[in-house]
Amino acid sequence: MPAVLRRSLAIVLLATWLHPARAVDWTPDTTRYLGDPAFLPLGGQVFGSFTYSYAVNRYDYAAGPDAPVNSWNRVENTYLPSVSYGITDDISVSANLGWGNLRGQDSYIYDRLIFSPPAHFAVVPTQGHASYLSLGPSNPDFEITWRAIDQRTAPVNVGLTVGYAPDVFPARDPGVDNTGTLALGGQRGTLEASISRETRSFTARGYVTFGYDGRRDIGQPGGYVVLRTDAHPDYTLGVQTEARLTPWLALNLGVSAQKSAAFDQQSYPGPGLAETVRPGGAVSPYVGLVVPLLDNHLAIEAIYQHDFIGDEKITSAYEDTQKFYNRETNLFVVRLLFVFGVR
Repeated sequence: MPAVLRRSLAIVLLATWLHPARAVDWTPDTTRYLGDPAFLPLGGQVFGSFTYSYAVNRYDYAAGPDAPVNSWNRVENTYLPSVSYGITDDISVSANLGWGNLRGQDSYIYDRLIFSPPAHFAVVPTQGHASYLSLGPSNPDFEITWRAIDQRTAPVNVGLTVGYAPDVFPARDPGVDNTGTLALGGQRGTLEASISRETRSFTARGYVTFGYDGRRDIGQPGGYVVLRTDAHPDYTLGVQTEARLTPWLALNLGVSAQKSAAFDQQSYPGPGLAETVRPGGAVSPYVGLVVPLLDNHLAIEAIYQHDFIGDEKITSAYEDTQKFYNRETNLFVVRLLFVFGVR
């Protein structure tokens, strides 16, 4: 995983520095460009976005080093409206609420015992399939951002963001051929610190995020509860850049790395049926284009992101085995951005 992170960072830095035909002018610019990763609405401004994302998730897992590799695919469509308001030039509040659907198609291999007379048995590897469907709202998310240091009086911007997602909607696992929901089944809090520098043609932003997830309880068809995760922290480190190539086109590049602390995952329709999870890390490079449409008041952004998630191990007490998981996600995002109010 570190090798993937090093390659992703190298690609971001190389593409960022090669894009201009001239040297980057590092003179600070206090203009707040719509679509910039360091954007913050000014006092009295309303900043909104409507985001559509399409994700194709592929999971690979094996019940042991020499076991067959099973896989399943999930396709997810989500819609996320968001609105922020600038209380002052350096303090804003925002709210997000998502809605979407998730469809899954599992493809797996299992050993089937075949009887053929007279008294002969054979073990035949058999392909299996299962489908899943989830639909509905996800947890709302509320944030407050404070730009503690601003480039109007300093060489860089320094910001702090506090976020909270309450457990509002019921969470239910879809099961096979059943409808579930997208809710998390628990609360989540975040604290992010960022530093950025904006110039007329370029922005660089770095951030670190500490998140804490409360215990998540997700229901199952049939009435019993699945305890998906115990409470646990996670950490994210990321770099974001924007190169404003022309007045009507900007290139966004970035990469993030996430690590969750060890936590337990359990499922118990009956006593003693427990699974212990040791999650691995995730690396997520992305590339995007921003097209301003109306004098920094309206813009469209398109993003492609690839998530590498691996090294997850699940030990099953009732199966007396250990499974090894890896996941890759292709994520496509389209965002409509708008600002109105005083400048």
